[in-house]
Amino acid sequence: VYSVKRPVEMLAKEEQVAVSGTQVRKAIARGDDWQSLLPDKVTDYLQANRLDARFRENFGLQTLALETIVTERSN
Repeated sequence: VYSVKRPVEMLAKEEQVAVSGTQVRKAIARGDDWQSLLPDKVTDYLQANRLDARFRENFGLQTLALETIVTERSN
């Protein structure tokens, strides 16, 4: 059995920042600077466990495609 820990649980309340997970996922998919959107502890955790690369490999293209579809329908 694996212990599931949400990254926000790793931070004290005063260190938590309001940021959209969608923003972070899009930045990771695009290869943009997503690290500046998150506290260092969360960034370190994601990179140490290669979760950023795993997301990009498994969901990056799908995330970018969905962004394109939503943008096109909005216009």
